[in-house]
Amino acid sequence: MEEVSEGNQRTPIVANSCPNPGEVEV
Repeated sequence: MEEVSEGNQRTPIVANSCPNPGEVEV
């Protein structure tokens, strides 16, 4: 799951783990 840590930043599903500047609203 380490791959998700680095990939979640650019993945829309990241809003669930790492809120993105654009996904955080979702």
